[in-house]
Amino acid sequence: MSTRRGTLWAGPLAVLLAGLLAGCATEPAPQSVFDGTATSHELVVLGDGFVRTGARRIPLEAAVLELRLQTRALPPAERNALVVHVRLAPSPGPTAQTDWNRLLRELEILGIKQLRLL
Repeated sequence: MSTRRGTLWAGPLAVLLAGLLAGCATEPAPQSVFDGTATSHELVVLGDGFVRTGARRIPLEAAVLELRLQTRALPPAERNALVVHVRLAPSPGPTAQTDWNRLLRELEILGIKQLRLL
């Protein structure tokens, strides 16, 4: 009887295992190295509703809007290669965590695929 029970489970188990392995094989491996030749932006979260981008100190919303407009103008290949570096200011303000989370959420909405948290 135990032999027969094992036989009944062998068929469905093989199908399930094959499906799982096939699903894993079709996804590309994640890229672990950032492309140094790709377009990149660096944003420093100041923690007071503002970010620093280059030498400019601008509201978080303005930085997101600028980045949205710039990414829409890029060809798809360049858009996928875009790298955004985000760091927290050395002495952040009181809303640092909220601003940080908001910025990361907005970058996800924009479809930024390469994000480096510094």
